[in-house]
Amino acid sequence: MGGSFFRMSVELIPQWWRRVFAWFANRQLRKFKTEFHCPACQATLPSRVGADLLWEEAVPCPACGDRAPLTSRFMRTEETEEMKFADTEEFVERPDSTRIVEENTGSGRRWEVPAKGGWNFMLTFALVWLVFTTVVFGGTFLKANNWLSTLAPLVFPVLGLGFLYIGLRMSLARHTLEVDPVHLVYTRRFLGMTKRRTVRRESIESVQLACIYAQDGEPVYGLEVKSPAGRIRFGSTLAPQEKAWLCQQVREALGFALGSEAPPSSKSLSNWRGGSLEMERGPDHGLVRSHSRSAGTFVLAGGLFFVSVGLYLLLGAKLEWAPWDLDFFFYFLFNGLLVLKWFGMVAAILVGFWLLTFGWISRRTIKMLQADERSLSMIATSGGRMVQHTWNVEDVGRMSVVIFMRMNGTQVYQAVVTLPDRVVTFGLGAPRAELQRAVSLLSAAMGQEHAALPNDHRAG
Repeated sequence: MGGSFFRMSVELIPQWWRRVFAWFANRQLRKFKTEFHCPACQATLPSRVGADLLWEEAVPCPACGDRAPLTSRFMRTEETEEMKFADTEEFVERPDSTRIVEENTGSGRRWEVPAKGGWNFMLTFALVWLVFTTVVFGGTFLKANNWLSTLAPLVFPVLGLGFLYIGLRMSLARHTLEVDPVHLVYTRRFLGMTKRRTVRRESIESVQLACIYAQDGEPVYGLEVKSPAGRIRFGSTLAPQEKAWLCQQVREALGFALGSEAPPSSKSLSNWRGGSLEMERGPDHGLVRSHSRSAGTFVLAGGLFFVSVGLYLLLGAKLEWAPWDLDFFFYFLFNGLLVLKWFGMVAAILVGFWLLTFGWISRRTIKMLQADERSLSMIATSGGRMVQHTWNVEDVGRMSVVIFMRMNGTQVYQAVVTLPDRVVTFGLGAPRAELQRAVSLLSAAMGQEHAALPNDHRAG
């Protein structure tokens, strides 16, 4: 739910609500002894949320002077080698130990990824699953006296066979990726079977390292080629450096830029699941309009749940009221505890209404940033509410695309603009490439250069 709050403009929230929110947040910080750390130098900072700007406040680190979003100070970000290579925008050298064969075909390039071979965790899991389900459900299968109870236990061994197939494919499958002037062709060979997919180059939307699955709670990435026809994913068993190198080579062959994406030539509209990002490039200005809906919808659903459950329990509690014919002591004891229970239900209902209001404001929030050679302006609207600010170009600090959070191992990005007194965020959940284009657009309009993805800063 926090993602919805952090993309909403704080000043759209009534002042007294902000004070209540800050009081509650600081109380929880003290209760759980939460520490804030500078994302640049890792110095320990005072754990405090200000009532005026809340999460938009940019408090400088007393040790190094760095300014960063409040949400980046919650904890140290421990990254695995897999995560670092997945996020890097720096050039990656070809690993000396790689078994990937790269060829120049004359009209394009081809990469052969050999089978990894050996054992993997999925094979272990599949065999343990098959042994366990066969022993446990074998007796049920033999004693079954009707077709339903006969077939039902077979579902679990069938799942085990599916896991075994995945494990064998991870070890024995060979992959080929070829790029020519017109097409990208992917071929997978496994146990004598060949699967081939062909995608036209102009239809390819992105080439990146994406989370394929999680192992021991950590994301495992693979190469992903995305187009309207679907996604091609492979290479999850490669070493982290191999994946990053291969991804950059494929991007280079397709003409994708390394690092920051170029700003749009005139006007661009990017829609993703739950939002949109509109960019416009004029002769003397750049304009970005961001609208993220999915996070607000999630908060609305949470608020509706709290209100519904609270009202249901509160109305049902009326039937629990003890009659007068009980013993005097037990009458007041039982009903007194019931009143305390009612207070808890009322609190849940109030929290639900609070979430409904926040979700409604968040879902309707539209942020517009306009930049030129003199200033940067931000207008945030939600229904009839509007907030507007303008800053001089020399007051605009770092502009970057950061990882707000990881959901099921997948990065959720947003753009951050650091200013003297606050940070302005936009585009939560948008594709990283589109956010990079938006940052490049605003930077170019102001005649400045900004890092598109600093690896030492995270938004949460």
